[in-house]
Amino acid sequence: MEFKSTARWNTRSGSRDARVEDEVVITVAGFMNAGGGTLLLGVEDDGTVRGLDEDLAMAPGRNRDGLELWLRTMLGERLGKAVTADAGASFETVDDRDVCRVDVAPADRPVFVGATGGARTADFHLRVGNATRRLLTDEVLDYRARRWP
Repeated sequence: MEFKSTARWNTRSGSRDARVEDEVVITVAGFMNAGGGTLLLGVEDDGTVRGLDEDLAMAPGRNRDGLELWLRTMLGERLGKAVTADAGASFETVDDRDVCRVDVAPADRPVFVGATGGARTADFHLRVGNATRRLLTDEVLDYRARRWP
């Protein structure tokens, strides 16, 4: 399980930040390349519920449906539509705040993170314990041989 304060909003700068979005994509890819996992958006690292007010304000329609649409579109563009089809997104209200739960199934093949805009890259991320790590090419080849023979 991984907590992210927001999906798009940088709480320090007070604005949208592509790096925050990148972290969501990387976390989902890391879960897919490992045994799966759950990402909670709107929750601080210490478990405090922050909510998704800023993310919802940027979403189409400024609601949960719009945020889910943005999230699924972004994941599909950056990871591939086929592999992200099994990722489930749901919303709950906790302490009068919205939280998004993203349940990620393990992938049946390696998942690589593409750049914003759909450009092809070879970035491979793997969830190891409580962190998501970027693997080097030789590490990817070794891991692939063991995970997907």
